[in-house]
Amino acid sequence: MSLGNVIISPRAVTALINLATPLRELRLTGRWLVHPRTFHALLQHLFGLRALDVTGYLRLTDQDVAAVVDTCACKHTLRRFATNSVALVSPVFDFPRLESLSLGHCTALTEPRFNCPALSWLSIPYCRRLSSGVLHSLLHSLPSLLYLDARGCRGLTVRAFTSHNHAV
Repeated sequence: MSLGNVIISPRAVTALINLATPLRELRLTGRWLVHPRTFHALLQHLFGLRALDVTGYLRLTDQDVAAVVDTCACKHTLRRFATNSVALVSPVFDFPRLESLSLGHCTALTEPRFNCPALSWLSIPYCRRLSSGVLHSLLHSLPSLLYLDARGCRGLTVRAFTSHNHAV
């Protein structure tokens, strides 16, 4: 299911999800105007979801990511997650089967944490507040990482990459 450039109520979200279950991919792209209560109501219906793209929800917060982990029944099925939220600062991504994560242009992001042993693809372009030390820690906490896009991350240095024991 793909929704873009809409204002949507909690009741409408529930009706759409009930029509589309079981939903495997959900894309909320464009300019998605949603109240956090609506987003949290949506999460309660996402059993077995494999891909979640919320690049249209620019105000996704650390608490919203926690709700995806805690509320959503997709913690163990989610494989791909994407957001470009300007409100994320230090979210915790706890998805054991997550393989792909895109956090492009998350300009407030400073200290994301991961429990994603299967993560092989990480995109963090233009996350300008990430430091070299944070990247160094991230690289060491992601044993399956094969691809990293860190374009435009101003605080990054060679140190984070040269001491990492994987070919990224």
